[in-house]
Amino acid sequence: MPNLTDKNKLVLGPGSYQDTKQKGLRLVVSPLGKAVWQAYFHSPARKGPFKKKIGLAEAMSVKQARAEVARLKVEHAEGRAEVKRGGVPTFREMLESHGKPWLEIAFRLSFSDWLDRRMDSLTREEVERRHAQISRRGASAASKAARALRCVYNAANEHDRHAGVNMGKYMPLAKDVVRKVWLDTKDKRQRFHAVLENPGQHGLQPWCRNYFLLLYETGARKSELRCARWADVNLETSTWTVPAEYSKSGLARPVYLCDEAIVLFKLQQAIVGDSSPWCFPSPRYPDKHLADERPGWIKVRDAAGLDGTTTHDLRRTFASLYVTAGASMKTVATALGHAQESTTEEHYGHLAPSAVFDMFKLKK
Repeated sequence: MPNLTDKNKLVLGPGSYQDTKQKGLRLVVSPLGKAVWQAYFHSPARKGPFKKKIGLAEAMSVKQARAEVARLKVEHAEGRAEVKRGGVPTFREMLESHGKPWLEIAFRLSFSDWLDRRMDSLTREEVERRHAQISRRGASAASKAARALRCVYNAANEHDRHAGVNMGKYMPLAKDVVRKVWLDTKDKRQRFHAVLENPGQHGLQPWCRNYFLLLYETGARKSELRCARWADVNLETSTWTVPAEYSKSGLARPVYLCDEAIVLFKLQQAIVGDSSPWCFPSPRYPDKHLADERPGWIKVRDAAGLDGTTTHDLRRTFASLYVTAGASMKTVATALGHAQESTTEEHYGHLAPSAVFDMFKLKK
């Protein structure tokens, strides 16, 4: 772990760096090189973790960042940490002011009737009762709901809007089971492409072809592509930047575009023209981005005979094809926007060509 200084704070690569002199201070560097100071420590006042962005590294020196974290730790140790004026927000207010699109969608799916409740009004009993209800839809659904609830409380805590208990802790997370569904045969991929080559025959709008093929060619998350803006797409450099506000990690990340993806963006640009800042605007409200691609995907899935597949399986297909072709886990992790290479290894390591065969070659 490098010692943080004013000389190296702006030249470190993407990642999170803990300061060796001030415990609780870390420097977070995004894939695009944006460096932000962050306070992250256990708060006795809140009986849990406290996390807060305290400033940009280019504008705040190491000494100033250390002093600010020291001040915050004293404030929390003495019980002087207070919620900002304005009172405890409702879930709706918190989602509108600090929630990401994916978080709002996930929250509404399981807790839509709680949107107008204050965040300090929930009881352990009703959270546990809701968890039992959601669990009937499966362990995965229950875990997604638990993560959404925890994330909302974490956001409120980080922005000093709620200092109480994170009620999401009463919804236990099920052990993740890695989904390994993808278009794993040439026949499946050909059927998928055949449907999208003639979208009109299957009742699909022209944008559907570009949208689903871009998921396939870039490995982007559907939530990222829904919110893609023309201002963030640079076809000259073959990159599309996902802003921090729409990124799962909360950090801006680049998506690298192959030739096929560039062609698809150009075709979509011809469809949208100057009518919207969004690459995929809502069919009903051009000033807003696409909200739900599921009706289109159901038509594609059924027409291609891909029962049980989801749009996220296109992302898995993108990664799986490159891993089986021999691409390194590090390269695939970069393309997918995974913060940790271990995440890529967990999901796609079983597809990588065996290192044992490489060992056999050593005898030759």
